[in-house]
Amino acid sequence: QNTSPYLGLDELLTKTEIEYLEDTFDNIEYSEWGDIYPLFFDAINMEKTLYTSFGFIIIIIAGFNLYGVINLIFYRKRRQLTSLLYMGATLKSIKKMFLLNVYIIGILGFLFGSTISFIVLHYNIIGYFIPILNNIDIFYEILPITFFFNIVLLSFSVYFSITKKSLKIGALN
Repeated sequence: QNTSPYLGLDELLTKTEIEYLEDTFDNIEYSEWGDIYPLFFDAINMEKTLYTSFGFIIIIIAGFNLYGVINLIFYRKRRQLTSLLYMGATLKSIKKMFLLNVYIIGILGFLFGSTISFIVLHYNIIGYFIPILNNIDIFYEILPITFFFNIVLLSFSVYFSITKKSLKIGALN
């Protein structure tokens, strides 16, 4: 009974709309959620920054891991690569072969991982193990960005690894 009436809006008002309301109604006060609860919105902004930073760090670690795995593959296959060079294959054809294989593995991994994620979220399987996470929404627009980034990261890893190792293999030719 002692509270004053209020009106909540789903979007921010412009300056002219606020001035119109102040001129039309007596004793009106306009405030935004960010003005009323600044600590809450600062915490949300800090959380977004931290999650973005952690995601970026994870991506960098994944890039180094990919580079290391591809270098390990080249190290273990150097005898076969040298044999291919002696049989007449060119470094360019070997690079294409490795890029094609890595692209196939990357695309299949993306499709398989995305499908498993959709199944887990659709049937709420994660909610059985961690009850607090019983309702998770996916930002589906991130999938093409993830796919593109996956392919770019794989390409750079293979390119740098092949370039570094092909000089040693090419010297044997």
